Amino acid sequence: FVGKRVHEILERLYQFVGREQLPSLRRVLERYHAEFDEHYDSDRIRIVRSELDVAYYRELGVRCLSDFYRDRYPFDQDETLGLEYHVQIDLGGDGRHRVQGFIDRVSRTPDGTIEIQDYKTGKWVPSRKQLDVDRQLALYQLGLMTDFGAEQPMRLVWLYLARGRTLTSTRTPEQLEHLRRDTIVLIDQVEAT
Repeated sequence: FVGKRVHEILERLYQFVGREQLPSLRRVLERYHAEFDEHYDSDRIRIVRSELDVAYYRELGVRCLSDFYRDRYPFDQDETLGLEYHVQIDLGGDGRHRVQGFIDRVSRTPDGTIEIQDYKTGKWVPSRKQLDVDRQLALYQLGLMTDFGAEQPMRLVWLYLARGRTLTSTRTPEQLEHLRRDTIVLIDQVEAT
């Protein structure tokens, strides 16, 4: 629930930045609280951890947004190319092995690198080894190669908002080809069962 609200607020923030209308942090947090109040329903959303309450989760979103805002302000480090960017990947080229997803944010850094950014609001941060074999963002890279070209430098970026950490990884053409083949096999296995 909190992750969805934070994602929506960050998407909205970058929409404003794209129109050169940078809202204040106070305004961003006001919008977050309004979204939280509008969508939180104690009859539909159950807090599993008994030691935590709704105030804890509300504050988690505030902390994620506040830290992100302060870290990125004035939001001029890169160029936003897409928000909730819909990507489709035809792994086999024949339409039989298609994958799609939505990238939180696609940006271009000053050196021309395309970044595939994924926001995370949970506390768990994976190891470097786990990130270097993560499938999701690498599949997105395969899709973006169609849009931006196979030679375009790309970087996978995970923003762990609750921890204030940004982790990155890259994939070689060989790793991407291996991922493509492995995913085709996995899709075939799922369909066979």
